[in-house]
Amino acid sequence: MISDPEEGDGLDGPGPGPGPGPGEPGVPATHGGAADAQVPYASDVVADSRAEPRPPRPWRWALGGAAVAAALCAGVLSLAPDGWRDSTPDLHGYRLEANPCGGTKVFVPLARAVKAQDTTSGVASIARGTVLDRARCVWSASVPGKDWSSTFTAVVGVELHRKTDPRAEFEDQRYWDAASLDRAERITPAKGVGDEAYLLVLPSGAQQLKVLHGGAVLTVTLSVTTIWSNPELADPDLILNGTPTPALTPLRPALIASARTVLAALRA
Repeated sequence: MISDPEEGDGLDGPGPGPGPGPGEPGVPATHGGAADAQVPYASDVVADSRAEPRPPRPWRWALGGAAVAAALCAGVLSLAPDGWRDSTPDLHGYRLEANPCGGTKVFVPLARAVKAQDTTSGVASIARGTVLDRARCVWSASVPGKDWSSTFTAVVGVELHRKTDPRAEFEDQRYWDAASLDRAERITPAKGVGDEAYLLVLPSGAQQLKVLHGGAVLTVTLSVTTIWSNPELADPDLILNGTPTPALTPLRPALIASARTVLAALRA
C-alpha cells in the first residue's frame, strides 16, 4: 500500500542534491568559514578580472616611425629614374684658360675648305664666375680673287655651366640666333659633335652651329662678305649685278669639324 506523501515533501520530485564541495570542479577552493565558501556572482567576476590598459611603450612608437620613414624613402627612390643623383653637369675637362679661337689647329678644317690664304684670330673676351664661365672670340679667313675678295668670319661663343645642366635651356632656345634672337629659317640636327647639335640657317644668310656637350654649350656662327678688289678694272656688268656671294651650305662638314677643334682646344 502506497502511503500519501508526508507534509513538507516536494511535489515535483526529489530536490537537488548537495552542490560540489570546495576544491571540486566549478567551485573555487576556500580556506575557512562560510564567508570564504560563498561563490561570487558572475558580474562580480567579470568586473574584477578586467585589467587596466597599459600605456604604449615608447620604443614601439620609435620602431613604427622608423618603418614609415623607410617606406617613404623607398617610395621616393623608386620614383626617381636613377635614385638620388648629383645635378652638377659634366664639363668633360673643358676650361677657359686661353683664347678658344687661338692655336694652330683651331679652324683648320674650315680654312682648308674655303682655301684661305690668310687667317686671323681676335682677342677673346672671357668672363669667369662661380656658376658660369663665358668666352667670345672671332676668327676670320681671307680668300682673294681676280675681281673680288671674300672674308669668312666665324663668331665663337662658349658657355661652361658649373652648377646646373643647360640641356633644358639649350633645347628650348635651339630655334633662335644666340646673338640677334632672330628665329632661324631652317634648323637641322647635326651629327658627329657633342651630345646634341643643330645647324641653323639665319635670316641674314649666316649658318650657325649650336653644340651641347655635358655642361658646355658652343655656338659658332659663320658668315661671309665679298668686296671688289679693283672696281675700276672690273666688268661693269658684274658690278651692276652685285658681287657673288659664296654658298655656305657646302661648308657645313668643315664647320662641324672646326667645332670639334675648338672643343679639343678647351681641354688642352
